[in-house]
Amino acid sequence: MKSISTYRITTGTLAVLLTGSVAYGIHASNQTSEARAQADGWRAEATGWQGLAQEAANRNAALARQNRGMVEEYNALAAEVGAARAAEAAAQLVVPEAPPVQVQPVPAQPPQSQAS
Repeated sequence: MKSISTYRITTGTLAVLLTGSVAYGIHASNQTSEARAQADGWRAEATGWQGLAQEAANRNAALARQNRGMVEEYNALAAEVGAARAAEAAAQLVVPEAPPVQVQPVPAQPPQSQAS
């Protein structure tokens, strides 16, 4: 009778261990699948953010080129307008005429010598 009890205990123990190890394997597999799915989600999100960042950088570069062109046009226009205004102001500048100067002749005087 001892051998049948030992056999049953051994069989039961092995069945419990086998069931536990299979359950643990399934659990570990599920955790791995969940972690992989979560990592794939993070990777997809990161790729999306990288795409947005690249689009923003391209837009910023295009705007910078456009702004640089506008600044150059503005500077050229400002120089033209400044030159035109300066010429206009110079043309409108009225310099009063000086009255004629009458010079009175000074009578000639003999040189004076100093004797020592």
